[in-house]
Amino acid sequence: MIKSVLQSIPTYMMSLFLLPSTLLYEIEKMMNSFWWGNKRDRARGIHWFSWDRLSMPKDVRGMGFKNCSAFNYAMLSKQAWRIMANPDTLVSRLYKARYFPNTDYLNFNIGHNPSYVWRKNPWPHNLLVSNLKVSNLLIPNGKQWNHALVLSLVGEEIAQKVQNTSLFVPVRDDILHWRCEKDGKFSVRSAYRYCINEAIDTSHLRINERWNLLWNIKTPPELRIFCGGYVEIVCLLDGDFWIKGSLIQLSVLVVVIMRKTPTIYSSSVPKVSNHDHQSMLSVILWSIWKGRNNHIWNSAEEPTDVICQRAAQLLAGWKDAQQYRLNSIGVCIRNDAGQFIAARTEWFSPCTNVAIGEAIGLLTAIKWVINLGFDNVDFELDAKQVVDNVYSVKPNDSDFGAIIDDCKRLITLFFRNSHVKFVRRQVNEVAHALARVTPFLASFHNFTDIPTCIQNIIINEMI
Repeated sequence: MIKSVLQSIPTYMMSLFLLPSTLLYEIEKMMNSFWWGNKRDRARGIHWFSWDRLSMPKDVRGMGFKNCSAFNYAMLSKQAWRIMANPDTLVSRLYKARYFPNTDYLNFNIGHNPSYVWRKNPWPHNLLVSNLKVSNLLIPNGKQWNHALVLSLVGEEIAQKVQNTSLFVPVRDDILHWRCEKDGKFSVRSAYRYCINEAIDTSHLRINERWNLLWNIKTPPELRIFCGGYVEIVCLLDGDFWIKGSLIQLSVLVVVIMRKTPTIYSSSVPKVSNHDHQSMLSVILWSIWKGRNNHIWNSAEEPTDVICQRAAQLLAGWKDAQQYRLNSIGVCIRNDAGQFIAARTEWFSPCTNVAIGEAIGLLTAIKWVINLGFDNVDFELDAKQVVDNVYSVKPNDSDFGAIIDDCKRLITLFFRNSHVKFVRRQVNEVAHALARVTPFLASFHNFTDIPTCIQNIIINEMI
């Protein structure tokens, strides 16, 4: 009732005006009274939690009701986004001519004698984007970051993140991109979540479940899964173990492991705020578990030095490998009988997300097939998101959308009867086998003879 009726009543006015805080307080007060009230005797009821707490998302133990102030800002941000994204509309041209004729929306001032609507609507344009284009940060006539310029504008840490951001050839123009949505389109839902999570300080209202932090630990994926399964395990070792493991600051950690029995005693894992300590804690727990298994199944006694050294080597090796991560692409051309015709392997960096990597893989395959002069080719891949977007008519303003648009354009121009099809990963094992060996090759490879890494797979599939 509250979500579907009470909170929907002021929606229209919230999209036009920045409502006074006193009015928002009265609205929230009425909804809070309705939630805690007693229908029988119309008593006020006991308010066990404040409305601020109830309006928090459910994943932090709130009820998911809307914070009226944050929702008001999210609704107004939609109007601001429309003015910037559609500058040719009548309303956008009217506002520009009246309030910012010599600048853009991001730098406007309220001005002299503004209208009531404009004066009472300090639309939160700073919430949306910063007034800096990607093209301003690139080397002139090139597709590379101007590292010196980026470093002069932001700090070393942010500059390194910018430097590691991929610049894709299909992305040619600067566009407005809403970073809270994958397709780059603004939505009130994501703007509201941004206000709750970042723009407004709600840290004192959050009750975070600690197990959620496991998936953000910088360790190999299998170790995160291990810690998720054994999150309640706390082990006891010699007193000097945590000093040698660089975890002396985890003073509240209770440690016990029984060397003569496989029994593990449970307790609660302490909250570790430092990311390095989180990573070290996870690998040490894994190393302890491995030592426990060696003791039980192999009757091997491992000292604490060995356990610490194994954990440190695993973490150091994984971190070193992350610095040289590549996006590997494997393409194999086969005829209708499944026989091998040609194959290609290549890579690109820096590492990007899976969806963009799969889209670039499809684009690479299309360009290669065009260069070979083939026609009537069906492209099969196991990325359903890519296949669905190839046939989607919904616009996508993200980098992923630009790559998909290039794929559509090339297919339309060079192929008369070709299709992009989704297949399961088990059916696409040949491409994955090629991609796995790509990082070990010195350069890009075109294979006219069947590579040994996929020979058995192709033979088994043809049987």
